[in-house]
Amino acid sequence: MSEVIAVFGAGIAARRLRARRFGRENFRVALAARRKDRLDAPVEQLAGEGIEAAAFTADLAEPA
Repeated sequence: MSEVIAVFGAGIAARRLRARRFGRENFRVALAARRKDRLDAPVEQLAGEGIEAAAFTADLAEPA
């Protein structure tokens, strides 16, 4: 089983680059942002590169 990295605020390009870097090192990638529409393209792009990625909506300002 591979390790997982969670990237919060994944709508920001610099964070997506980090996700790609870890994905290339066999990490599974969990991308989180407040809006799912900002995650769809990055997840598809990572998948196209052979990186297992999933999108999660979350607002870190809201503990619930």
